[in-house]
Amino acid sequence: MAIGTVASGLKSLKNRELFTIGFEKMLKVLKPKIILVYGSDNYECFDKVRNKIEIIHFQSAKDLALRGEVHE
Repeated sequence: MAIGTVASGLKSLKNRELFTIGFEKMLKVLKPKIILVYGSDNYECFDKVRNKIEIIHFQSAKDLALRGEVHE
């Protein structure tokens, strides 16, 4: 399963609450063993499942550019 947090509005607490509700529903329906996260995975909803589900994090192109890292 893959999910993106880039431009998701998760910095807003209201959006984060709605995202978490959808995320938890998605977990119940899909029962993934691995979740690929494009963008930040520094949110409680991911932390809650790290002991059960493998989370693989990919930094966004914007984050990499801000850090001066270039990937071709």
